[in-house]
Amino acid sequence: MNYQKIPDPIVYAVVPTFNRKDMLKECIDSLISQSFPIDCIVVINSDSTDGTREMLNEYKESVHVINGDQNWWWATSMNVGIEYAISSKTDYILAMNDDTHLEKDALGCLLETSRNYNDAIVGGIVKNIKNSEQMINKGYGAKYTKYRWHPYKKVVGTINGRDIYYTEGQSGRGVLFSTSVYEKVGIYDIINFPHRGDRDFSFRCLQTGIGQYLDSGATVFLNFDTSYQGIANKRFTLTDAKNAIFHINGLYNIDHQYKFLRKHYKYLWPWWFTIWIVSVIGIL
Repeated sequence: MNYQKIPDPIVYAVVPTFNRKDMLKECIDSLISQSFPIDCIVVINSDSTDGTREMLNEYKESVHVINGDQNWWWATSMNVGIEYAISSKTDYILAMNDDTHLEKDALGCLLETSRNYNDAIVGGIVKNIKNSEQMINKGYGAKYTKYRWHPYKKVVGTINGRDIYYTEGQSGRGVLFSTSVYEKVGIYDIINFPHRGDRDFSFRCLQTGIGQYLDSGATVFLNFDTSYQGIANKRFTLTDAKNAIFHINGLYNIDHQYKFLRKHYKYLWPWWFTIWIVSVIGIL
């Protein structure tokens, strides 16, 4: 994979984790192996009990560990890691989930695209780690509607033969942020969206006019079977359906959706909330 060398930006990776020792190790190894070097990997360990703390001792030279507790959830962990990285004078933050890892040239591609598009937010193409032909985001960007994301295949340009897709939605899976993004938008909303707050953050960036793109040359591998999407693809029991809707990290958490619509659609939220409920019932 070709990408243009970029002079000396400082990059910190931020990785929240809880009880995923083996997947986290794969994630860290892929970050260390990037052809464009990462200056520091910040792991926020939410009091894991599976030997994660002991495993992280193997990476003392390249990993900075912040120990939290099990009530931090995703948004708090990300915010703590981001604040540490910014205080350390980083230029870019690479947001990673602990169940993902990057192809070796991914970071270089993300950096090149971000620089070419005015320090925009840039993510990669997510593939199933067990089946590289299965693209989780279909190789598309996302277009925002009133109550959901939908695939949007709009190529805005090419860089060194790589297609660059427009998107309005980013996750924590191998996404590069300039620190200027956080200066403009702030950090994740831990009050309303303690878990899965990436959609709210993307929407705030959209409202602020910050560009968001996907780079077709930056491949992110996901342990799909253990992800929320992978679990949702399986046949649900009544307990699974209940957890999906009411648990704090459920894929279709009703409280998350309610607060999102109330926050961003103050007058039309009852209409879109009703549509969302009908849609979830159809999915489950």
